[in-house]
Amino acid sequence: MSKRKFKKIIQTIFSVRNENSWKKVTILGVSFKFNINRYKNKKAIKRIKIVPNKIVFCNYFGKSYGCNPKYITEEIIKQNLPYELVWLVKDAKNKVNEFPKEVKVVPYLTKEAYQELASAKVWVNNSRWFGYWFDGLYKKPEQYYIQTWHGALGMKKIEASIKDENPIWRKWAKVDSKNIDCLLASNITDEKILSECFWYDGEIFRSGYPRNDIFFLPKEEKQFIKEKVYKDLGISLDKKIVLYLPTFRDDHRTSNFNLDILSVLETVNKKFNEDYIAAIRLHPSTKKHVGKLFDFGNENIVDAISYPDIQELLVASDIIITDYSSGILDAMLEYKKCFIFATDLELYQKERGFYFPLSDTPFSVAENNEELIENIKIFDESEYLNKVERYLKEKEYLLDGKATKRVVNRIKQVIEG
Repeated sequence: MSKRKFKKIIQTIFSVRNENSWKKVTILGVSFKFNINRYKNKKAIKRIKIVPNKIVFCNYFGKSYGCNPKYITEEIIKQNLPYELVWLVKDAKNKVNEFPKEVKVVPYLTKEAYQELASAKVWVNNSRWFGYWFDGLYKKPEQYYIQTWHGALGMKKIEASIKDENPIWRKWAKVDSKNIDCLLASNITDEKILSECFWYDGEIFRSGYPRNDIFFLPKEEKQFIKEKVYKDLGISLDKKIVLYLPTFRDDHRTSNFNLDILSVLETVNKKFNEDYIAAIRLHPSTKKHVGKLFDFGNENIVDAISYPDIQELLVASDIIITDYSSGILDAMLEYKKCFIFATDLELYQKERGFYFPLSDTPFSVAENNEELIENIKIFDESEYLNKVERYLKEKEYLLDGKATKRVVNRIKQVIEG
């Protein structure tokens, strides 16, 4: 593993960019800065009393309001449950307006954040509490930790399945998994993968993923979401969206994002007899490169990287193009037209790998632009829909749009029972 990659992992896990108490340290020859304004007194944590109706949420190491924790929060608010809702967020002062008024927003990895975790009855997270465990976080026996994870499983490998996974990541991931009480799953493949790769032998709750309930909303509600996305991105409602949604690479390379988007637009316009516009949604880690890769001066290409909710983008889009992003498995639930464009397939297989061949999915696979264009030209919607239907049945997906209610019912049981 390169020093650059190792440094990035350490900073992701332990750094807080909006705090001022920094210290320069060196680990295995790699120097970096990390925040030292932490709450490390485990005895003090143990003395803090639990507030029976308090729930603490976190989205991907303090990222903004989103993913499964967001939809759980909104269902609790919708049901008017008398719970204290706390979110731990990086750059909290600037992001507080993203949250409902019922939510208390607390800066990530601060003394106040530790106090909130120490006093909460329920923790809900879609990633890991790495920095907190590192600094001495202690989970009390009466506290309950729900791990929702942040993406559909079944394509790219994660956690213990990655042979070259960083040893520091492994160490703290195992600590985190040891403290989980309930791990969410959506289908039998999820259950199998989670039991094998998550260093976890506790309850796997096949509730479905709350963030995917959005695909089962009434038509008028989805239309409202679509109009919201179109307005935010400045797209006319008489257009349809091709969403390009590639995932990140561990070495942050961008050479594989060489999609010929103008040729794609020309092809889909002819194939489906509609007027399409392209929305580009690269992973946030590649945000600084997006302007170099795509011409946003072209009126038919828009930058969607800053749109806060990827599920809403999926609802608003008609065609999805990705490589290995789990978003394609989400969009499939609404039978969106999906295509795989993976120019580094062989390399990615060696670096990370897949749980099963991409050819086992309902999606056509292209390793270059010419193949992608041809796959669009020969796309047979009836055949594709049959493949999706078979895939969903084989994997035993939950398709009732009630995942969030199931999770909130579990929270009710924990808090009230």
